[in-house]
This record gives sequence, C-alpha cells and structure tokens, in this order.
Amino acid sequence: MASHVAEDQLQVFAFLADPKTHGGVDVVRIDTHGAAVFLAGADVYKVRRGELSFHGFLHAGGASGRL
Repeated sequence: MASHVAEDQLQVFAFLADPKTHGGVDVVRIDTHGAAVFLAGADVYKVRRGELSFHGFLHAGGASGRL
C-alpha cells in the first residue's frame, strides 16, 4: 500500500476496494492529494486521508487578513 496512507486507514481502504463489499461489482480506486475515491458501479465513496500535515490550508482571512 502507498506510504501516504495512514496506517489506521489500511483496513478501511482494503474493505472499500474489495468487490465482495459491493456485491461483486468491480471497484476502481482513484487517489488524489487529500483523499481516496472508490467507484463501485453507481456508488462512489470518498475517504479523506488522515494526518494531512503537508496541507497548508488557511482559514477565512488567511495570513494576510483578506479572502
């Protein structure tokens, strides 16, 4: 499994990637910078990654005080 996945999410990702979880439907996994998305037939599951310390999101107002 990729190193950017938090260890405690491995079981969740394995569960969602397993076709048996979705009645035998093929599952496609798409990894983004902040989430893993699982496509299973007409269903979509998005799981945000744990420990996203590398994201530099600013709250409203940001460092400059402006939006």
